[in-house]
Amino acid sequence: MHLVRHPLPEAGPKKILKVVGIGNDVRGDDGLGLYVARRLQGALPASVEVVEHQGEPSGLMDYWED
Repeated sequence: MHLVRHPLPEAGPKKILKVVGIGNDVRGDDGLGLYVARRLQGALPASVEVVEHQGEPSGLMDYWED
């Protein structure tokens, strides 16, 4: 299905890797994913996007686009 909708990739710079830190700051060790994401900000190559996610798991689908 993907090849039918987008047979050729778009030209230009794209992020090739995305790191998603998942957690909740308020719930103690449940915030570890967010802590790691914050530590990685600026420490990885520009081609790596680091984001934080707090909230509903279904919201993770937005990070899987592209």
